[in-house]
Amino acid sequence: MSNYIYIDESGYEGDYIFAAVCISNPEIPKKIIKKWRKWMKNRIKNFNQNEYHDYNARSTERKKILEEIALHKDDISLCAVLKRNYNGNHNELYVPTIVTLLEQIKIEENDTVITVDKVDKRIITMDKYMRKIKSKLEMPVLEIYFKDSEKEKGIQITDAIAGAISREYLPRSAHSYYALINEL
Repeated sequence: MSNYIYIDESGYEGDYIFAAVCISNPEIPKKIIKKWRKWMKNRIKNFNQNEYHDYNARSTERKKILEEIALHKDDISLCAVLKRNYNGNHNELYVPTIVTLLEQIKIEENDTVITVDKVDKRIITMDKYMRKIKSKLEMPVLEIYFKDSEKEKGIQITDAIAGAISREYLPRSAHSYYALINEL
């Protein structure tokens, strides 16, 4: 059975949480985002947002999406890596961080599809990152892709999860709601 693995990060004061969310059915993130959007439309007149962004979501929105994610605890698992002093330094630290994260979840070359959020606008740079990740993992045929989070609902739920973990372990004034997803 193939796993779909979505990766995103959330940072605070130079420290970053990288989260990998494993899902066996790619329809699950679509359902979660659809329910969240319906809930938002009932709350806000003329709501027309296709994408969940954790960094500008209100506390109630964060709680709602994490509640929806928690309903799928038997279908979703996660792993996270904390990188101190990452400071958005993708050129130097992105590939080793993603490799560490993927090694933690014990990916298999033949049956795993991975989707990562774009951390650089240049396609050539993202392609280079993907090649380096495959090389470091010694998995040349690994299906690893980068996608825009607006189109990839799995990245959006990973954004919500990474944000919750970040607020839990890199404390700030916002409530984390991490307890809702700690069973994942």
